Amino acid sequence: MGRKGKMLELTHAATSEDLLASSLTRPLLEKFDKYWRDCCLVLAIAVVMDPRFKMKLVEFSFSKIYGEGGEAWTKMVDDATHELFLEYITLTLPEATTFEEVAGNDNDSKTETEMPEPDGASLLSSADGCFNF
Repeated sequence: MGRKGKMLELTHAATSEDLLASSLTRPLLEKFDKYWRDCCLVLAIAVVMDPRFKMKLVEFSFSKIYGEGGEAWTKMVDDATHELFLEYITLTLPEATTFEEVAGNDNDSKTETEMPEPDGASLLSSADGCFNF
């Protein structure tokens, strides 16, 4: 079960009318939220680096998890990815200081090329939670 399913179960139990269930699960929900906030950026950047998914899977997943609030989380991942890229470039090319200098001012160069899907097997399966994507 993915993060959303576990989160829904914890939220349901934490808001339950059963005092025992809610008193036991409320601290778990708070810890789950804390640890999720601490690690979701790193996990999302790893997804962005995957040439199969890029930013599209992050946008899709965060819209499912957070609804309308997903845009803010997606922007956070996008900003962090660009910041990481700039830090990397600065270490390798110290004279380049901004993303525009590194990437050039050509806005048309931002088009993504589509990766062909391998014959006979889909990269997305229901087992890894990406079936709907």
